[in-house]
Amino acid sequence: MKIDILRDDNLVNIKLIGKYDIEELLFFSTVFSDEISKKPEVIALDLEELTYIDSSGIGSLIRYMNIATKENIEFLCYNLNKNIEDIFKISKMDQFLHILSNDDYHKKCEAICSADN
Repeated sequence: MKIDILRDDNLVNIKLIGKYDIEELLFFSTVFSDEISKKPEVIALDLEELTYIDSSGIGSLIRYMNIATKENIEFLCYNLNKNIEDIFKISKMDQFLHILSNDDYHKKCEAICSADN
């Protein structure tokens, strides 16, 4: 898996590219821990280029959402491709995670950035 990170004031955008499975847990955990320690207002996962996620990856997203919530950081996913959207629906992840469309995410970004100014 490849991870691209974009930081903008109080928002951290983490783009997951490729497969997120048990072999990638430590890698993502390290990235997530580093980003959450900076105390952003929002951590957003862009899942457009995520091609696969297994049960360990799904479980870790719930864990990271709980960590973020305890730190008063909003944790959301957006821009889900059809494959990942289907996996989230089958596993009922869409009932636990805050999931936004690409358009709704960008509206949220604009609101956060205008509030910072």
